[in-house]
Parts: sequence; structure tokens; C-alpha cells
Amino acid sequence: MNAGDRATIVLLAGGPATRLPGKLALDVAGEPMLARSFRRLTATGLPCVISARTPLAPEIAAALGDVSVVLDELADAGPLSGLLSAARRVQTPLLFAAAADMPNLSADFAERLVSAYDGARDRPDAVLPTWSDGHVEPLAALYDRSALIERAVAALRAGKRKVTAGLKGARVLAYRLGRADEDELLNVNTPADYERIAK
Repeated sequence: MNAGDRATIVLLAGGPATRLPGKLALDVAGEPMLARSFRRLTATGLPCVISARTPLAPEIAAALGDVSVVLDELADAGPLSGLLSAARRVQTPLLFAAAADMPNLSADFAERLVSAYDGARDRPDAVLPTWSDGHVEPLAALYDRSALIERAVAALRAGKRKVTAGLKGARVLAYRLGRADEDELLNVNTPADYERIAK
């Protein structure tokens, strides 16, 4: 069974982008940021659904082509809600959550996390990229779909909206990150971030 039969990309594109409005439509290497993220993450044939708060702008939808877009079931309930809505539509046992404003993230990174999952002694509920200082990347992480749904529902009922709230009580495998991962995991939140990646 290949990775595409077991894992689906959930590309999260529903953030309000208050510090850099319209960022997912900004040009990165000749294409809209969201289209670039989608292309890189699906380069090896991994299936993908896009999580969004509202329908995609026509120009973005045209750049993406035929792709499944899942709208948030709960309005303004944060990224965990978007991830939950998409997870309910995913057919594979695993999903790779990817922030759409990480335009250098790749299918290869996602598949490395699937390999880490396969190599674990006990199957984890999540493979969580973790920096040496303990900082984690929950929106570049691999999740067991069923476990995520169960924990996300409980967290949202408790009024918690961060993706990390859906990890409470989960069996988490830390995937250690190093300096070689910094560019791939660059998150575009501000004009300065965009200037850096545009270069």
C-alpha cells in the first residue's frame, strides 16, 4: 500500500490573515501561494482536500483546478474546527495537516512523517514535527484520522480552538527537526516573511 492510499493532505486555507491580508493569493515563484502549496504537496500523487472558511476566490480556484474544498462546519472556531471538518471528509486512515501559508512544504516531508509513523514501535495518534527548543509544528504534522476527530470534538466542546488542544491525551511521536528544515517550514505571516520567501 503506497502513501497515497493511507494519507490525505488537508491543506488549511481558512485563516483570517490579519497581519498580511490576502496572502494566499500573493505571488510566490510565479503562482499564487495557495496554488504553490497545493502543487508541492500533491507532487507525488497524495490526495488533497482544502479546508476553508468561505469558498475560494475565482482566480485561486482556477489556478487549483479540480480540487475538493471543505468549508468549516463551525464559523470562526479556529484551525482545529477547519481540520475537524476536513477530517470528516477524508477517506484515508491518516491525514497530513498543512498550513497553506507554508509554501515550501512538500510531499516529501509528508511522506517522511508517514515513514516515521510506520517505524514507530506503537502506532502513534500523531507524528509531530518538533524543534530542539520544544516548539512544535501542528500544521505540518501527521494525524491518525479517527483519533484526531475524537479529540478535536472534545476540545471544541471545551471551547478550545488551537490544533494542539486536539492532542491532549494523544500518543504523540516527536519528529525531530533541524536547521535543514527551516526553509521548508517557513510560515508566511507578515510582509517581512513574504519578502524573505519571495527572494
